[in-house]
Amino acid sequence: MIVDKKEFSAFIYKMSCLEYTYSTIKNGDKNISLSKREQDEIETIINHSLHRKLLTSSKRKCFGSKVKLTKEAQALYRKLKEYEYLIDI
Repeated sequence: MIVDKKEFSAFIYKMSCLEYTYSTIKNGDKNISLSKREQDEIETIINHSLHRKLLTSSKRKCFGSKVKLTKEAQALYRKLKEYEYLIDI
């Protein structure tokens, strides 16, 4: 999978904001309801810093204006992509 480098950088930044967004949802500041499964997945993403692992795994694969993702990085990217809608930049 090949992703535009600018979009990828913006995505990593968004995912770094996930912990703050999740805390505002849990505190009731945002009116979004999450299922137990979604809460567990988001907590796993935060606790294991999956966005950092994604960035690290793809750093060596950069060329030009594109980022080539390994199969492992693709799986992380897709998992994180599911929760992109929670972050308002």
